[in-house]
Amino acid sequence: MRKLVFIPLLLFLTGCPKPEVTARDAIAGAHGYVVYGQSEWKAECTATPTQGKCQLVNKLIAGEHTTADLLAVYCSGTPKSGAQPYAQGGECVEVKSAYNALSASVANIQDLIKQVNMFLPANTKVKPIQPAVGVR
Repeated sequence: MRKLVFIPLLLFLTGCPKPEVTARDAIAGAHGYVVYGQSEWKAECTATPTQGKCQLVNKLIAGEHTTADLLAVYCSGTPKSGAQPYAQGGECVEVKSAYNALSASVANIQDLIKQVNMFLPANTKVKPIQPAVGVR
């Protein structure tokens, strides 16, 4: 009987990842694809920058920067007295009004990653990822 109570409690306590963690992970994932694309497709993209995969790498770069900026805004709430702000290494203090923009930016990165996956060869060094669904 104790196990039946413990399992749902454990599931409730672990819950979904925090939005700032999901955003950070999306930024890191996008960066991996950017580095791969820039190293593997440099000659192609220099010669023909309008190719789909080259445009996607550029969009991922923009998505990384936008999401990082929105993450900074989302976590810029007023910290507890004596605590450092997020920008100085403190904890994320949520600004709820920034949630929808952050969530949309993460979804954009996840969509771009799925699109880049289509250009990866079967024997690539980068393993295609399946991004998490939504921020919350």
